[in-house]
Amino acid sequence: MPTFGNTGTGSDTYPTSNDRGLFGLFTLPDTADVTEIAVRFDATSSAGDNAKGLIYEGVAGGALQYATAGQAVPGGGGLLTWVVSGLTLPPGDYYLGSVVDSFNCVWQAEPGAGNWVASVPYASPASTIGTINSAGAVPDVYVTYDIGGNSVTVKVHHRRQQGIA
Repeated sequence: MPTFGNTGTGSDTYPTSNDRGLFGLFTLPDTADVTEIAVRFDATSSAGDNAKGLIYEGVAGGALQYATAGQAVPGGGGLLTWVVSGLTLPPGDYYLGSVVDSFNCVWQAEPGAGNWVASVPYASPASTIGTINSAGAVPDVYVTYDIGGNSVTVKVHHRRQQGIA
């Protein structure tokens, strides 16, 4: 299955804080039937926080496309995944990220042009992305999808002719 986002295990980290989101801006090349959102937390994370995966349109003030249910971040971090169904996204730019409800865990990230948003209410993420600030770290977050919207079924019929000798 194709993915878009940052699938690597980054060499950088970014601290969490309650109701603060960390996002990367990524380009989706296909029409996508989203099947999963994944976010990686660093090994220095302590247990006790909950996280949600988020997708916003990739423009200032972009609309919320999807927010997952909350999931506990385990002590020692790791990759959190959420199954997604019923979400089709057109090709374009999207902010992929997450929000947490406390400050015990640490996002895994790559050095680069990531973004943080100060006010992303964990309990009910805003319908549009807030003020985007430069983070200097791109979170390890990605979406898995099936290519959608363009499926074509082709049936091929073969016709045989038999000659009479």
